[in-house]
Amino acid sequence: AVDSEILNILRVRMEDCNMFHGPDAEAKCKSLVETYKEAEANWFCKYGDLGFHG
Repeated sequence: AVDSEILNILRVRMEDCNMFHGPDAEAKCKSLVETYKEAEANWFCKYGDLGFHG
């Protein structure tokens, strides 16, 4: 829950940066993209194999 919310916040920040900077986003948003990808990988390591429980 907390980890998912953190990942969601990072994703929104990355998407906002990409939209704001347009063609320059690759260079200007690089650190956000790297942070998101690292958090995404960590989230998947922790929760990815659990499957859906609803």
